Amino acid sequence: MTPENWEQVDRLLQAALELDASERSAFLDQACAEDKDLRREVESLLAVNLPTNDFLSQPVVNFQDAALSVTTPERSEQSNGILEYGMILDDRYRVERELGRGGMGVVYLAQDQKLHNKQVVIKVLLVDFPASNESSQLSVGAWLKQKFRDEIKALSRIDHPGVIHALDMGELPEGQTYLVMNYVPGKSLRTAVSPNGMELWRASNLIHQIAQALSAAHKENVIHRDLKPENILLLDVDGEEQIRLIDFGIAAVRDAMSSSLPHTTHIAGTPAYMAPEQLAGQTVAASDIYALGVIAYELVTGKRPFNAASLTHLGDLQRAGIQVKPRQLRADLPEAAEAVILKALEFDPANRHPNAREFGNQFRQSVEAIDPFQTNIAALPAAQSYADAKSTQGFPSRRRFWIPETMLALLLLGALTWLWLYFGPGSSGNIQPVNPPVTLPIMPERTVSYSLWLKRAGRSRDVQPVLPRDVIGGAKDEFRINVSSPQAGFLYLFNERPTQPSKFDVMFPTGGSAEMRAAHVQQIPPPSGQPENDWFGFEREGANDIIWLIWSADKVPELEEVLKDGKIWAKPAGEIKSPEHVEAARRYLAKHAANAPTIETDETTKQTKLTGKGSVLIGLITLKHR
Repeated sequence: MTPENWEQVDRLLQAALELDASERSAFLDQACAEDKDLRREVESLLAVNLPTNDFLSQPVVNFQDAALSVTTPERSEQSNGILEYGMILDDRYRVERELGRGGMGVVYLAQDQKLHNKQVVIKVLLVDFPASNESSQLSVGAWLKQKFRDEIKALSRIDHPGVIHALDMGELPEGQTYLVMNYVPGKSLRTAVSPNGMELWRASNLIHQIAQALSAAHKENVIHRDLKPENILLLDVDGEEQIRLIDFGIAAVRDAMSSSLPHTTHIAGTPAYMAPEQLAGQTVAASDIYALGVIAYELVTGKRPFNAASLTHLGDLQRAGIQVKPRQLRADLPEAAEAVILKALEFDPANRHPNAREFGNQFRQSVEAIDPFQTNIAALPAAQSYADAKSTQGFPSRRRFWIPETMLALLLLGALTWLWLYFGPGSSGNIQPVNPPVTLPIMPERTVSYSLWLKRAGRSRDVQPVLPRDVIGGAKDEFRINVSSPQAGFLYLFNERPTQPSKFDVMFPTGGSAEMRAAHVQQIPPPSGQPENDWFGFEREGANDIIWLIWSADKVPELEEVLKDGKIWAKPAGEIKSPEHVEAARRYLAKHAANAPTIETDETTKQTKLTGKGSVLIGLITLKHR
C-alpha cells in the first residue's frame, strides 16, 4: 500500500470510528463509493480497532514474526488451573471466587485459614490456547511458564509498599505452580483517567509514587515491561491515595551482571505503552520509563501520544516523535512538566531520564513550582478536589511557622510597650497622630487564555489547534474552544449572528454554572459523551463567526438573567429570543468592551492570551468563513 493510499484509508478509518456502529455502513457506502478494495481495507481495520478489540490496548506476544494476541482464551471445562469454589489448597487457602483472567493466568480471591481467614489472591498459570499454529503454541506455553516463574522471582525480590507482595507459592494436585499475593481492595488507574486530564496535583502525586515503585523494581533488576493504567491499582490508605504495581507476568528478571545490557526476548507488552526498543525485542529499564511517560501524557491530557493501526505503524510514529505536545491539549501544564514528559518519550533510551526516580522527582517539582501551596499534596485524601486542596493547603502548617509567629508576638509586645510609654500615664505625649496616607485602589489585573481546535469535514481524528487569524472554516468544518485562567472567575461566551445582528446565541454556559476554577481548562462545548455534540459548526451563510468572550471575577447578574432565555439546539448553543435580553447583552458588552485587553499569541501552542485591568475582560473572536 502506498503512503497516499494509507493516508486515505487511515482518514476514513478514524472518521468511521467516531460514528455509532449503526451509522458506519452508510458512511462507507458514500465515502468509498465503488472502490471495493478501499472499503474492504477500512472494514478490516475497523474490526481490530473497535473499542472492544482496540489494538493499542490489547497485550501482545510476538513469536517467529507472527503476532499472537494474549487476550482471554476460550474457557473449557478441562482447562488446567481452573479452581473451584470451596477448594482448599495445601490445607490453608480456601478459594472463594474468580477475580479475573487474562492471557497469562487466572486470579482468584481466597482466604488464608492459618491467618484468621485473611483475604489473599491466588494466581494460576493458564496454558490452554486456541488450536491453530500448534508449533508456535508450544513456544508460547514454554515461554509463559518461564514468565510465571520470573513473576514469582520478581515479587519475592522487590520490597516496596508500591508493589504487590508475594506471600507464598505452592503446587496444585495436577503439579502446576500457584502464586499467593496480598489482596489489595482497590480500583485500577484506568478508572481515574479523565478525557480532559486529571488535576495536576493529583497526576503529580500518582506519577511520583509510580516512579518510586519502578525504581525499587529496577534496583532489583526487574523490568516490568507491561506498565499501563490497568496494571496500577489505586487504594485509599487512611485518607491518602496510594498506588500498587501489579501483574509482573511478562517482567524481565535479570542477574546483576547483565542488568545494564539490552535484554533480547520475545516482543511482549501492550502496544500503546511499549517503548521503541520493545518493538525490536529488546528491553532495558528505560523501557518502563517510556511507558510511564505515556501514562503521564495520558493523565494530564486524557489522550495517548500515538494512534497506530499496527506495530509497524506504531514504530514509524515513535521514530517521527511526538507531534502533539501535551501543552497543546492542556494549557495550564507548566512548560517544565511538558519537558519532563517529552524526555521520557525520547525514541533513544539513552536520551531518557537515567532512572525512574529522577523522572518522578522532576515531574513533581515542575508541577509544584506553579503552586507553592501544593508542597504536601501527597497527604490529601484521594477524593479531594483541586478547590478543596487549595483551601486545605492554602497556609503552611503551624509547626513550620513557629519562628515567624514568635517574632510577631514579640513585635506586638514591643508596639504595646511603645504606645504605653508615649500615651500612657506620665508620658510626655510628644508624639502627635498624623493623618494616614491616602491609598488609591489598585485595579486588579486579570488574565484569560483560549485556544481554538479545528476539525475538517470528513477527517474526524485530524484535529489541530489554530489561531483565530488562521481559521477559514468551511460549511461542514467544526471547531471548539478551550479556555483557562490562573484565576478563578466566571466565563460567558456569546455568538453574535453576523447575518442576523439582532440575534445572540449562548455558547457557554448552557444548562450549568458559568463559574470556573483557577487553572482549569474548560472545553467548549463541554464533553457530552456524544462526539457529534462536542463541536460548533461554522456560520452557514458565508459571513464570519463573531464570538464574545467575557471573563469576570464575579458572577454577572445581567448575563445570568440572559442565560435563562436559551433554547438548546441540536448543537450545544442556546438562542436568546427575548428582545429585552438581547438588549441587556448588548448594553453589557458596550459598557465593558471599550476597556480593550492586551492580546498576546503563542505560535507554538496556538494560545491567545488576554490581559487587562479591572474585574472584567472582554475579548472578540472573529472566525472567517469560506
